Amino acid sequence: MAYGMILQIVPQETVAQQVLVDVFSSPELKHCYAQTGSGLACVIKVTRQKALMAKKVQEETLAEAVETSMDTDTVTPELLFNLSYKQGLSPDTIAQQYGLTKADVLKAIREYVKSFRKL
Repeated sequence: MAYGMILQIVPQETVAQQVLVDVFSSPELKHCYAQTGSGLACVIKVTRQKALMAKKVQEETLAEAVETSMDTDTVTPELLFNLSYKQGLSPDTIAQQYGLTKADVLKAIREYVKSFRKL
């Protein structure tokens, strides 16, 4: 249940797994349980807090990456691939941020993936 909640907020599995570990190893969980006595309510509350914090950190990291890439004025297929698959942005969002069409973003990502097949 907690993992599913986390994935809804933070869709990257590796980040979600780390958040899940953080939830069950956090002192907030024990403190919440001592106050309310309801384990399920505490797990839900702490899970949501931790997932939202992780999402905020990801968004800040992404904003820094976008600013850095905008400074160079070079939009490469590798950059678009990384934004899509490593940062979890949708092609629509990437297209909007860089002033491209969704089709151009998808084509660039496809070309980048094809370059791996040649190796």
